[in-house]
Amino acid sequence: MPVPHQQGSRWKVRVRHPDPPPGRSGYTSATFATAAEAERFCRDVADRGVVWALAEYKRANGNGTPTLDEWAAQHFAALTEASPSTIATYRRVYERDWSPKLGHLPLGSITRTDVAAALNAVPGADKTRKNKWAVLTHMLKLA
Repeated sequence: MPVPHQQGSRWKVRVRHPDPPPGRSGYTSATFATAAEAERFCRDVADRGVVWALAEYKRANGNGTPTLDEWAAQHFAALTEASPSTIATYRRVYERDWSPKLGHLPLGSITRTDVAAALNAVPGADKTRKNKWAVLTHMLKLA
């Protein structure tokens, strides 16, 4: 069971996510105003699991905005016009080129600068980069 730690006037609980996004360590933390709230979160982790406790923490704090990785899973599952092999290609492009740089960010906090930096890191010829860019722009437009 996780243990709350006081940091200044706040309480922080660090937990290991059972299914971390690609390229992430798997550890995340939640911050609370009181020791009682932090202890309740720890009990929720023990009783209901890390995923449930984190979702409840995000909902309670008004931070229910999904990350780009979370949105990508929903987005690719909902595509209907493309063939399964095309969707698999889109997923590979996303996982290789976009997720490492942008996947951990909440959708509402992704800036033009974040996207530009990620695009500059994409390898390949101009046409290849344009095709990979199309995968990301379609996802962001629908989000």
